Amino acid sequence: MAKQKPIRHALPEFVRAAKHFRGDLAREKWRAAQAFSALLIGVLAQLLEPWPLKFIIDSVLTPGGKADPLPSVFQGSPVVALAATGAAFVAIIGVRATASYIESVGFAMIGSRIVARLRSRLFCHLQALPLAFHNKSRQGDLLARVVGDIRLVRDVAVTAVLPLVASVLVLVGMAGVMLWVNWRLGLVALAVLPLFLLSTVKTGRKIHHAARKQRLHEGAIAASAAEAISSMQVVKALSLESRFEASFAVNENRSASDEVKTRKLAARLSRSTDLLIALSTAIVLVYGGRLVLAETMTIGGLVVFLTYMKRGLRPLKDFAKYAARLSKASAAAQRIFELLEMQPDSDGEDGREEAPRFKGAIEFRGVDYSYSPDAPVLQQFSATIAPGEFVAIVGESGVGKSTLLSLLLRFYEPESGEVLIDSAPVDLWQRASVRSQMSIVLQDTVLFAGTIAENIAYGAADVSQDMVEAAAKLARAHEFTSKFPDGYETIVGERGVTLSHGQRQRIAIARAAVRDAPILLLDEPATALDQQNKALTRAGLASLAAGRTTLLVTHDLKDAVDADRVLLIKDGRVAEEGTHDELVQKGGSYADLHRAQRGHAADRSTQSAGVAAP
Repeated sequence: MAKQKPIRHALPEFVRAAKHFRGDLAREKWRAAQAFSALLIGVLAQLLEPWPLKFIIDSVLTPGGKADPLPSVFQGSPVVALAATGAAFVAIIGVRATASYIESVGFAMIGSRIVARLRSRLFCHLQALPLAFHNKSRQGDLLARVVGDIRLVRDVAVTAVLPLVASVLVLVGMAGVMLWVNWRLGLVALAVLPLFLLSTVKTGRKIHHAARKQRLHEGAIAASAAEAISSMQVVKALSLESRFEASFAVNENRSASDEVKTRKLAARLSRSTDLLIALSTAIVLVYGGRLVLAETMTIGGLVVFLTYMKRGLRPLKDFAKYAARLSKASAAAQRIFELLEMQPDSDGEDGREEAPRFKGAIEFRGVDYSYSPDAPVLQQFSATIAPGEFVAIVGESGVGKSTLLSLLLRFYEPESGEVLIDSAPVDLWQRASVRSQMSIVLQDTVLFAGTIAENIAYGAADVSQDMVEAAAKLARAHEFTSKFPDGYETIVGERGVTLSHGQRQRIAIARAAVRDAPILLLDEPATALDQQNKALTRAGLASLAAGRTTLLVTHDLKDAVDADRVLLIKDGRVAEEGTHDELVQKGGSYADLHRAQRGHAADRSTQSAGVAAP
């Protein structure tokens, strides 16, 4: 179990929250001033509410008005006095109700707007975080933070935090009036505050700890659900339903257990508060009754004091009631702040210029990179690619082929050495301006929910329909697109699930073509395609690569046949270099790999022929 934080950590947490909300609060300062003014007026009205009751008891209902004689204007007219007092009471309630409405609406708008901006800022920040962070994070947990945690913070801010601010002001105001009415009785009534503070600190720490654990478990629940739903075909194919159900149930049971614990602690705090208030009320009744009997205090004065006491101590009950929700919101806010305080890709780019139009010369100079300290991927890797050259990068899995593309795109930074474009280090320029001059086609093509035209147009800004169709024709995607009833307006569904793998790949090629970038990066673009789709995809890639510096990562040496140069990577370095034919004739590792692939292909052909034979 994690160690509970002592109460002294509350101030740093408050400062942390203030830092994140300071700018948003400043934007709402006029509305906040209006709502706060209404809050003060409402508190003042609450302070005045008991006095009409005191006047009626002491001046009208007390025989002879011995406690407080009627003012001269009401002498002999107690009914008029009652009517005037009732009218005053209604007026006070009307002022309080109006002020409360303005305050509630104002604070609700402020809370909703601030949290909405926080959600937008969090989403933008998530997109700016390095790819290494996203590779290690669970998508479901991030989604839970963006949706669930933000919603919890918003709801609690509007329905609990802001009302508690009003309650604190009421407590301060009521305490001041009680001390003014009778300071001895006021001290007796307020004697419960230290006991309440002690109980709140002790129980509140436990509630916060349980609430934070619950939010972590709910994040795990969301991650498990998102993982299963996004991979449903594989889950069903491997009959993994029971395994995911078990994992989901474990986290759900843990979350439920923490929820029960939180509610038990909150109920304990609430009942303790009730007992403290009851004890304080009993003592005030006894002591105040003695003062009335001794005629040092009027009955109306005691009634007014008890009214102030009841309303003044109500914030203690409100805090106990909201304790669990406040702790959940605090835990949710901490999870949000953890993300916002992570360093984004854009940090350190202030003052850097946008990259000029690239000619396409690429150089890796003594580059080292590893995903973990004990497993280096690239070691003193060096290679030079001329503008317009088509270079195939081959090698066994895990030797760093795709890592080279990620370094070019600045998804990662080399641990040592340099990556240069047109003889200048890529880290001289803003990341976005570097990436905008590179088109990329991956093995696992991602299409977004929308139309085919929209998915192609995502490749660049201000893309016309003519440009979309031209790119589709180049990618060999125009023919199948035109056969759909809605043509380019066909909805492809989330991740392009309504299209075949080959169709998705050709749309990805069209998206790369419409970008018109000088550098083209291809990462296993023809893998897992049937022969017909593979041929169409290769034809589209050949058209796309014309006139561009192209880096093709592939394990299939057939894709490397037409490359201007082939780089075979082994042990983090270039082991062999040359054209396909040169490396085959050389008889080295590339030739061995070529023979192995040819033998595998021959075996598959023989097996296919055997199956087809009568």
